[in-house]
Amino acid sequence: MNCYISDPPLSLDYTQVGTIVQFNQAKHDPIDGFIKVKEECVVLMPSLLKGDEQVGKALVISSTYEIN
Repeated sequence: MNCYISDPPLSLDYTQVGTIVQFNQAKHDPIDGFIKVKEECVVLMPSLLKGDEQVGKALVISSTYEIN
């Protein structure tokens, strides 16, 4: 991601990666597209913040997703 000028600066909270959260459509975007509200999911990419304002949703995947 490239960002040349932003005031306040854009930030990502990398400590969120790998955490298990309840899915909320306002805060999360599913990678696989099929997560129910309040279903547990794992954060793969944290939210993009501009100061305290969320400008990009966190990318998540269901905690029950099976990878073959």
